[in-house]
Amino acid sequence: MKTLVVAVALSLAYVAVFVLGGKWENLSLDPARIAAGEVWRVLTFSFAHLNAGHLAENVAGVLVAGVLATELKAKTADFLFAYSAAAIAVVPVALLTGMTFVGASSGIYGAFAVVALEAKDFGLPAWKAAPAVVGIIFLSSFLALTACGLCNGFFAALREGVGHFTGFSAGIAAVAVAGRARGRMRKGIFETGAEAEAGTGVGSG
Repeated sequence: MKTLVVAVALSLAYVAVFVLGGKWENLSLDPARIAAGEVWRVLTFSFAHLNAGHLAENVAGVLVAGVLATELKAKTADFLFAYSAAAIAVVPVALLTGMTFVGASSGIYGAFAVVALEAKDFGLPAWKAAPAVVGIIFLSSFLALTACGLCNGFFAALREGVGHFTGFSAGIAAVAVAGRARGRMRKGIFETGAEAEAGTGVGSG
């Protein structure tokens, strides 16, 4: 349930920024503006949206990710970590390519990485779920390519796909890192407990 609360809170934040007049031009991840000193854009871009349709898509996306993650009993910490890591991962892509990004979709795809990795509970192993999501990410690029070739529509769809793929990949990496950290922590606690028992000669029953 905590994961769903997080998803609802994020969706409300998107709506609040949009309703309160946060113009996407002033909040987007624009490399040129960041170079000019507007460094806050690395945090604000994922809460800004181009229009009401863009906002609705991301509100629906984060809520669906939250519901699925809750049903799969995914850890709320993993959901938040993957979402945050995915949003941050787009920043170097923007700085290196000069592309401008706006919207929460990279973070949302990071959250969907958690869902894909937990989808085994729905009978869908991660090695099948992850490629399926990647296919969905680049479907619009493929359709644009077949419809108009190397047109502006294709490059717009490709830019969007790159952002989504970056977010999804970063989400998978974040979950893997979190899992390893938990494993090391459990191992450390176990070893410390074993050493204490050996030192006192008292075991736990």
